[in-house]
Amino acid sequence: MKLWLGYLDESEITQLSSVLEQVGIKAEFKPSLDVNLDWYYYDEGKISDLKEKYPDFKDLIFEWEGYLNSIREVLTEGVETGKIEEKIFDIILPEDKKLNELVKKYWNKENDNALFTALGDVLKKMPIKEADEFLEKFRKEHIISSLVWQTLQINGVTWEDNKIKGELPEDPVLKLFFDVDNETAEELKLKPEFIVSIDKVSHMYVNPIEVVGKIEELRKVCKDKIELIELLMATIAVKTVMERVGSGKEFKEKGIVKKLSFILDRGAEITLSHEAIEYILEHIPNDFEKEKDLVHPF
Repeated sequence: MKLWLGYLDESEITQLSSVLEQVGIKAEFKPSLDVNLDWYYYDEGKISDLKEKYPDFKDLIFEWEGYLNSIREVLTEGVETGKIEEKIFDIILPEDKKLNELVKKYWNKENDNALFTALGDVLKKMPIKEADEFLEKFRKEHIISSLVWQTLQINGVTWEDNKIKGELPEDPVLKLFFDVDNETAEELKLKPEFIVSIDKVSHMYVNPIEVVGKIEELRKVCKDKIELIELLMATIAVKTVMERVGSGKEFKEKGIVKKLSFILDRGAEITLSHEAIEYILEHIPNDFEKEKDLVHPF
């Protein structure tokens, strides 16, 4: 029997594997590619025209106008691109010193993967919740930084030999992205654009039958690792089925499936579909024989 607990990145695998091993729970990780398709809606034009066209989005336009005005302060002919990058990071990362220093140190250094390798090293040392927040913040700020450079290019600013050429006009052209739903995008007649990102992830599986003798240990672990609560609930459900029907498929014929559709555990309501119960019953005999050394709680 296999319970899928989601897909994880390398830092999450390291952390969860260590926690589960400490209480004697084995997890299986299968790598795969994960493809994300992110849709965006945008319009492009001079800032003055965008202000007139989208009065309800003046805060968004004002934010981007501020970015460009700040960059204009250091955008002079011949200035090194590194100084522009630092200015961008100061704008979008004013308070997050850890991320700011990380990005400044590794952005476009050594090779294209240097920043992401360093980011992975930092994430491994963080609790999963904090790492998720850090990663999401990095993702958004990386997008903003890329859009700033894109805006410079749209306005004819180029760079050669690590030196800037050109300057921003007084009323620069801006490719403005809107965080709106499909219906609003159609009403505003925005243009669609999507970005495809492909990453390697690992899918985590655990056999709940192997965990039924370790439920109390798992309860303690879940106090700090809430992401394992699904494993705990599924194991409680499997344990309940095993307690009530043993390890024989013949109980399906006695209407036991209907009686197992609802389980209550310490205030938690667990509902099992007919298919889920049959899946458990089908795997109990096989997995039960494989786990003869399992200490059963009944």
